[in-house]
Amino acid sequence: MRSTRRYQMAFRDHKSAAQTQSLEHTP
Repeated sequence: MRSTRRYQMAFRDHKSAAQTQSLEHTP
């Protein structure tokens, strides 16, 4: 199931981006 693996990688990338945004939005 390559789709699952690709989905997991995308999910991790999205989570990382969310954390970065959170840090930037932090005053």
